[in-house]
Amino acid sequence: METGGESGKEKIKEIIMPGQPDFIKDSMIKEYIRDTEKLRSSSKVVATIDKQLNAIIQKVITEAAVIAREARRKTILEDDIVKALEKYVGRETLTWQQTLAQVLRQPAVNLRDIANGIDEELRRLKL
Repeated sequence: METGGESGKEKIKEIIMPGQPDFIKDSMIKEYIRDTEKLRSSSKVVATIDKQLNAIIQKVITEAAVIAREARRKTILEDDIVKALEKYVGRETLTWQQTLAQVLRQPAVNLRDIANGIDEELRRLKL
């Protein structure tokens, strides 16, 4: 019997993650599993996924905020989030086209340094 108007799912969530921000809704996870994998999922499974993803999101936002503050900015930029995601989730392997696009976004001074670095590496590899 439930007391205080809390459902079983809410009780499980509060036990597993007291006070943690809830960025992702349980219903979204449950629907995604049902719609894409054609499987059912228990409230405990969904709460566990929810706990882990919310913790990662919180860490990424906190790290991005640190990066922004270190750069003396009051705004978190996309690059801050990318760096934080790489730290906590992993690095995305880019195609050569994506790599080129990232390089071309750099200011001219950085492009010169990148070109010099590539030249040095090619000499080292004797290519």
